[in-house]
Amino acid sequence: METPPSMNNSSTPVGESCTLTAERLKGKDIDLPEAPDFISLPPKLSLAEAMPLNEALLPLVNARPGERERRWREKVTAPFVL
Repeated sequence: METPPSMNNSSTPVGESCTLTAERLKGKDIDLPEAPDFISLPPKLSLAEAMPLNEALLPLVNARPGERERRWREKVTAPFVL
């Protein structure tokens, strides 16, 4: 499997290295779901509205009883290697 561009130590700008072209995909088997009637919807909140809401709600969510233990149980058991 090819190493993703994000894992390379490259000075190439992200815009160029992440562009998918027919040449880069040649010989690769990408299994994408078929959904011809799929319609992408815009976000319900803008980023400017979502960030203050997140900053206000995150402390409340983290303060719930057992939240730290729940998050610890949900951690992935596989090691994360860069």
